[in-house]
Amino acid sequence: MIRFADQTHPMINLIRSFLLISASFFFQETALCQPDNYYNYLNLGDYSIGYQDTLLFDDSLTYSNYGYSGKAPLFVRIWHPLKKSSSDFMSVEDFYKTEVPKELNKVYEVLYKHIDSAIVEYNISEHIKTWKPLTYKNHTHFTILDTLKNTSTKAVKSKLNLDGDFPVVLYHHGNQGSPFENYFMAEYFASQGYIFVAANFEIPYENQFFGYRPGNLAKPNTSFPKRVIQFCNEISTTNEVYYIGHSYGAQVGFSFLYEEPRWADAFVSMETTMEFQWPFKSVEYLKERWPVVYQRIYNHQKEYSIPTLMMANTKADPPMTFVNKVFPDLSANPLIQASAKKEFSHEGYTSIHFLRMFYKKRFRIPDYGPLSKQFKMYLQHLNLIFDFIDGIHQKKELNLTQYEKHFYLDKRR
Repeated sequence: MIRFADQTHPMINLIRSFLLISASFFFQETALCQPDNYYNYLNLGDYSIGYQDTLLFDDSLTYSNYGYSGKAPLFVRIWHPLKKSSSDFMSVEDFYKTEVPKELNKVYEVLYKHIDSAIVEYNISEHIKTWKPLTYKNHTHFTILDTLKNTSTKAVKSKLNLDGDFPVVLYHHGNQGSPFENYFMAEYFASQGYIFVAANFEIPYENQFFGYRPGNLAKPNTSFPKRVIQFCNEISTTNEVYYIGHSYGAQVGFSFLYEEPRWADAFVSMETTMEFQWPFKSVEYLKERWPVVYQRIYNHQKEYSIPTLMMANTKADPPMTFVNKVFPDLSANPLIQASAKKEFSHEGYTSIHFLRMFYKKRFRIPDYGPLSKQFKMYLQHLNLIFDFIDGIHQKKELNLTQYEKHFYLDKRR
């Protein structure tokens, strides 16, 4: 056996140098291939994270498209607390994979083609600050998406214990969104002892635009979230459900969470997009662009009783003059309004929006600077949302002082 330490032959030393240099390049290359991730920036809670998907049907809506005819399907995703788990972590792409009945295969395929296109349009193809088109050297937008799908998560496939006493969070995505667009938020809540439920709240129709268009006179679909909330109450013994809605999902929340008996114990509205109109637009513009939602809030503003956190990047103090002007009797108790003091993208409320940032060593990110700055604000938003909901669950008053550095804040009642 040759023992390098015992040799002095020049050829042996040359071989040793070559091996050391090769090893050095190998480890450097391996390090470059390892993406950064969310878990380096915010510690998860004490629980491990289980994941399960299931299929629900909305008996109130008949759906006949793409070879299927029957009750409208809801493809549901569930993140839940585990005391122990394996290290067989799922990737983002695994969230796409679910067993569906044969008659729904085409519906599911078309749905996720639409979702992929929306992820590219809103999270990959545009500069986060200027909204100008982005190009990635030697990569198309969809090859970037394929890379992002390989991102490892902290969730493992595991069946939910239906006798659990964990409170439930229901997440309603925005227009053309996906159930897993905020998967890190889902993991964070699950690690802290919450069941986190999301679903596709939009389904594709043949020869029709996918999603909701501003100005649409159609009523917001409240039957889908109501059906999922019924499911939420079936999977926990706590009778606690907290509703988080982003964009159109927040508009949907405002469209039914005033009803009695109460559908949720608290409401987090992540930027309905109505918050920005004053003083730039008139109330008439609001009525024209969001006619049904506006009328629903206006007519029922005195009937909202659940604690509500409204978030929008108005960068104003107080944060939502327009809301207070148009809906002065909005009666949520308490009503907390928050606006990040710095620039924050409308899509920045979702964790999928920042995934590409973690691959800066894999491909060039043209807007990495502003993207990384807004990522820090995503974490601040997540902390505030969690503290708001957990405070209600724990029956503790939220200390807003700790958030004054990053947010303009206003609390009513």
